[in-house]
Amino acid sequence: MQPQTLPFMSDQTARLPAEVSNTVAELQRQLKSSSEKKQQALIQELANTGTAGLDVLDR
Repeated sequence: MQPQTLPFMSDQTARLPAEVSNTVAELQRQLKSSSEKKQQALIQELANTGTAGLDVLDR
């Protein structure tokens, strides 16, 4: 499945909700079992996923 490109986001792609959910779930799983150094990178990735990722970080 190709990511959707929105007209107002010519250089970015919008992920479908299921894709975001799967990505966030995987990042959350990794966050719980990773080293501190890896966790720092995962926090940035979660922050970049939008509201769903920020909700994970808020817990």
